[in-house]
Amino acid sequence: MAPIAMSPSPCLSLHQQMLQQATSVRAFSSSHTRDTTIWLNVARVASARLNIRHAPQHASAIACRQCGEAVVPEDRLDVWKDLPSENWAEMMDFWHCHKPHDHGQEKNGDDDDDDEHLTKRGYGANSSIAAQTRVGFVDLTSFLLAEEDCTGLRFSTPDATSTRSTAAAALDASPATQAPRMLHVTCASCAVHIGFYNTSIASVVLFKWQTTCQTTATASAPSTLAQSAPPTGADCLAATLLATLSRSGSSKSVIVPTIQAPPNPKDDGGEQQQPALHVWVLNSNITYASSLRPSAGPRSALKLLYKPIPVEQADAMLESFALDVQEVNFPVAVIAAAARGFEASALLLPAGERLFNGWRVALLDKWVS
Repeated sequence: MAPIAMSPSPCLSLHQQMLQQATSVRAFSSSHTRDTTIWLNVARVASARLNIRHAPQHASAIACRQCGEAVVPEDRLDVWKDLPSENWAEMMDFWHCHKPHDHGQEKNGDDDDDDEHLTKRGYGANSSIAAQTRVGFVDLTSFLLAEEDCTGLRFSTPDATSTRSTAAAALDASPATQAPRMLHVTCASCAVHIGFYNTSIASVVLFKWQTTCQTTATASAPSTLAQSAPPTGADCLAATLLATLSRSGSSKSVIVPTIQAPPNPKDDGGEQQQPALHVWVLNSNITYASSLRPSAGPRSALKLLYKPIPVEQADAMLESFALDVQEVNFPVAVIAAAARGFEASALLLPAGERLFNGWRVALLDKWVS
């Protein structure tokens, strides 16, 4: 079974593992030939990490959380794989640009074979990971799947008023001269926005906070199946902010919309106009309790500062080299819900600690299994 837990995954520390291995090996050798081997071994770590396989007793179904209809049938997937961290492509580009060259030194041919092998495996510049049939890729906040493995989904372009049963039909019905980067994916049963379709890699991305999936229990009883409380959009946002902080070392992020939500006649338009959020993580691991939530008990959370900003300002900040901010992408509905949650969490703080130099103070709970 594929764990849906939001606790830190080994994928999140992939770059740390790679750098630690390169550092430890480099300490024992200063020769140029050995350095070349180091970089090849580092790339092998990434290759092995991506191909770790989880052998389930039976493949769990993935269902729409709102209506319960299966969007990936049970036993459809043969294997689950962890996706690498978001800076995987950047690390591979760095390896291709800065790996040592032989400069005329003798080579036994093994390095050429390794280079060719890694290139064929896709660990090179401008490479990307696409879905594979009967393989479920698990990311921190989503599932990456092949369209043929999914059922009960509807596809539409951002400007479309109707949906289609396949991505190809939705693209053919689009009036745009250029194919859109992403398509909306909704549940055919209840029409809830459940994910998107990435046209560049022809893959379906399903949001964890909009789906349910049977998960494995604790390591002490691996054969037992348990249905833990599924993560919400706020839980996924907290996990993403933590991963961004761990990956980049930057505590400031700008949360901008990935894709506008499909039109919903029940919406009053408020979510569609929701601005982006500028977030500054002050403390990534605090524990608090409040008399306003006596039944909740102690909670683990992030303490952060935030500002609602226009999307245009967020784009300018991300393009600026002077501002050290990281881009975090979420759908408009999740950003709007996060803003409301931030405002509600401020009521848990003393009145004098809810504002700081123009910033608003908030608490963001972390997901606990």
